[in-house]
Amino acid sequence: MTETVACEWADRGVRVNCISPGIVNTALIQESADLKPLVAAWLDQIPAHRLAEVTDLQAAIVYLASDASDYMVGHNLSICGGQELW
Repeated sequence: MTETVACEWADRGVRVNCISPGIVNTALIQESADLKPLVAAWLDQIPAHRLAEVTDLQAAIVYLASDASDYMVGHNLSICGGQELW
C-alpha cells in the first residue's frame, strides 16, 4: 500500500513512507501476565535480543518528517532489531 500511494502522490510533492516497528516494550507487555511468557520467545527471535523502546522509533519519525528524507519515497523503514532477518 505504501508503494502504491507513494507512486500516486509523488508527482504532487507528497512523500509517502512507513515505519514498521518490531515488538515495542509497552506497559501492556510489562503488565500482562498472558504476554510475559512470550517475551522470552520474542527475545530469542530478535538478533538484538531486546524489545524496541519508543525512543528507538523517535529518530525515524523525525527523519521522515524532515527535509533530510525528501528523496525517500515509498520506503518501509523497518526498526525491528533484526527480527525480520530470520
